[in-house]
Amino acid sequence: MQKTVLLVESDDQNVASFQNAFREAGCDGVMHILRSSAETIRFLAGDPPYDNRERYPVPTLLLLAIDIVRPGGADVLRWLQARGEIKKRLPIVVLSPVGSDQEMEAAYAWGANSYLVKPPAFPALVVLVRELSHYWLNLNRLPQLG
Repeated sequence: MQKTVLLVESDDQNVASFQNAFREAGCDGVMHILRSSAETIRFLAGDPPYDNRERYPVPTLLLLAIDIVRPGGADVLRWLQARGEIKKRLPIVVLSPVGSDQEMEAAYAWGANSYLVKPPAFPALVVLVRELSHYWLNLNRLPQLG
Protein backbone atom coordinates (compact mmCIF):
# COMPACT_ATOMS: atom_id res chain seq x y z
CA MET A 1 0.00 0.00 0.00
CA GLN A 2 1.32 3.45 -0.96
CA LYS A 3 1.76 5.78 2.01
CA THR A 4 0.31 9.25 1.59
CA VAL A 5 1.28 12.35 3.55
CA LEU A 6 -1.06 15.32 3.50
CA LEU A 7 0.80 18.55 4.24
CA VAL A 8 -1.37 21.56 5.00
CA GLU A 9 0.77 24.67 4.75
CA SER A 10 -0.08 28.07 3.34
CA ASP A 11 3.44 29.50 3.04
CA ASP A 12 5.09 28.79 -0.33
CA GLN A 13 8.60 28.83 1.12
CA ASN A 14 7.66 26.33 3.85
CA VAL A 15 5.99 24.08 1.27
CA ALA A 16 9.16 24.07 -0.85
CA SER A 17 11.29 23.40 2.23
CA PHE A 18 9.13 20.43 3.24
CA GLN A 19 9.14 19.01 -0.29
CA ASN A 20 12.93 19.29 -0.47
CA ALA A 21 13.32 17.82 3.02
CA PHE A 22 11.12 14.82 2.09
CA ARG A 23 13.26 14.22 -0.98
CA GLU A 24 16.54 14.64 0.86
CA ALA A 25 15.39 12.45 3.75
CA GLY A 26 14.50 9.68 1.26
CA CYS A 27 10.93 9.40 2.49
CA ASP A 28 8.66 6.83 0.93
CA GLY A 29 5.22 7.69 -0.25
CA VAL A 30 3.37 10.49 -1.93
CA MET A 31 2.91 13.98 -0.55
CA HIS A 32 -0.20 16.00 -1.28
CA ILE A 33 -0.08 19.72 -0.51
CA LEU A 34 -3.10 21.77 0.51
CA ARG A 35 -3.16 25.45 1.38
CA SER A 36 -6.29 26.04 3.50
CA SER A 37 -8.54 24.54 6.15
CA ALA A 38 -11.55 24.47 3.82
CA GLU A 39 -9.60 22.65 1.11
CA THR A 40 -8.28 20.16 3.69
CA ILE A 41 -11.74 19.38 4.97
CA ARG A 42 -12.99 18.81 1.39
CA PHE A 43 -10.01 16.49 0.76
CA LEU A 44 -10.57 14.46 3.94
CA ALA A 45 -14.33 14.26 3.35
CA GLY A 46 -13.79 13.09 -0.23
CA ASP A 47 -15.83 15.98 -1.59
CA PRO A 48 -15.25 17.17 -5.18
CA PRO A 49 -12.72 17.64 -6.59
CA TYR A 50 -11.17 15.11 -4.17
CA ASP A 51 -13.82 12.38 -4.56
CA ASN A 52 -11.55 10.09 -6.62
CA ARG A 53 -9.81 8.09 -3.86
CA GLU A 54 -7.41 6.47 -6.33
CA ARG A 55 -6.09 9.89 -7.23
CA TYR A 56 -6.61 11.45 -3.76
CA PRO A 57 -6.28 8.60 -1.24
CA VAL A 58 -7.06 8.97 2.43
CA PRO A 59 -3.77 10.10 3.92
CA THR A 60 -1.59 7.91 6.12
CA LEU A 61 -0.40 11.01 7.99
CA LEU A 62 -1.66 14.59 8.30
CA LEU A 63 0.95 17.31 8.82
CA LEU A 64 -1.02 20.38 9.82
CA ALA A 65 0.59 23.79 10.09
CA ILE A 66 -1.26 25.59 12.85
CA ASP A 67 -0.72 28.94 11.14
CA ILE A 68 -2.52 28.04 7.91
CA VAL A 69 -4.88 30.47 6.18
CA ARG A 70 -7.73 31.79 8.27
CA PRO A 71 -9.94 30.51 9.87
CA GLY A 72 -6.98 28.36 10.92
CA GLY A 73 -5.75 24.87 11.56
CA ALA A 74 -8.05 24.57 14.54
CA ASP A 75 -11.01 24.21 12.16
CA VAL A 76 -9.50 21.05 10.67
CA LEU A 77 -8.82 19.61 14.12
CA ARG A 78 -12.37 20.37 15.29
CA TRP A 79 -13.83 18.90 12.08
CA LEU A 80 -11.80 15.71 12.57
CA GLN A 81 -12.72 15.48 16.23
CA ALA A 82 -16.40 15.42 15.24
CA ARG A 83 -15.68 12.50 12.88
CA GLY A 84 -14.39 9.87 15.26
CA GLU A 85 -13.91 7.14 12.67
CA ILE A 86 -11.49 9.23 10.63
CA LYS A 87 -9.80 10.72 13.69
CA LYS A 88 -9.13 7.30 15.25
CA ARG A 89 -7.22 6.18 12.16
CA LEU A 90 -5.44 9.33 10.98
CA PRO A 91 -2.36 10.48 12.89
CA ILE A 92 -2.21 14.27 13.09
CA VAL A 93 1.04 16.13 13.61
CA VAL A 94 0.67 19.86 14.24
CA LEU A 95 3.62 21.92 13.05
CA SER A 96 4.02 25.31 14.69
CA PRO A 97 6.36 28.15 13.76
CA VAL A 98 6.57 29.38 17.37
CA GLY A 99 5.65 26.64 19.81
CA SER A 100 3.61 28.50 22.41
CA ASP A 101 2.28 26.53 25.38
CA GLN A 102 -1.24 27.85 24.76
CA GLU A 103 -1.16 26.68 21.14
CA MET A 104 0.24 23.29 22.17
CA GLU A 105 -2.48 22.81 24.81
CA ALA A 106 -5.16 23.68 22.25
CA ALA A 107 -3.72 21.35 19.61
CA TYR A 108 -3.78 18.38 21.98
CA ALA A 109 -7.22 19.32 23.31
CA TRP A 110 -8.52 19.25 19.73
CA GLY A 111 -7.07 15.82 19.04
CA ALA A 112 -3.54 16.23 17.68
CA ASN A 113 -1.29 13.19 18.15
CA SER A 114 1.89 15.24 18.15
CA TYR A 115 2.92 18.89 18.38
CA LEU A 116 6.25 19.99 16.93
CA VAL A 117 7.98 23.29 16.31
CA LYS A 118 9.13 23.74 12.72
CA PRO A 119 12.91 24.08 12.81
CA PRO A 120 14.24 27.27 11.20
CA ALA A 121 17.28 25.59 9.60
CA PHE A 122 16.89 23.24 6.63
CA PRO A 123 19.26 20.50 7.95
CA ALA A 124 17.18 20.28 11.13
CA LEU A 125 14.00 20.07 9.02
CA VAL A 126 15.47 17.12 7.10
CA VAL A 127 16.15 15.35 10.40
CA LEU A 128 12.63 16.10 11.63
CA VAL A 129 11.07 14.83 8.40
CA ARG A 130 13.21 11.69 8.46
CA GLU A 131 12.14 10.93 12.05
CA LEU A 132 8.47 11.69 11.34
CA SER A 133 8.54 9.46 8.29
CA HIS A 134 10.30 6.64 10.08
CA TYR A 135 7.90 6.62 13.02
CA TRP A 136 4.52 7.47 11.48
CA LEU A 137 4.93 5.79 8.07
CA ASN A 138 7.06 2.77 8.96
CA LEU A 139 6.83 1.85 12.66
CA ASN A 140 3.34 3.03 13.62
CA ARG A 141 0.46 0.70 12.76
CA LEU A 142 -3.15 1.72 12.31
CA PRO A 143 -6.24 -0.02 10.94
CA GLN A 144 -7.17 0.76 7.33
CA LEU A 145 -9.38 3.74 6.63
CA GLY A 146 -11.42 4.40 3.53
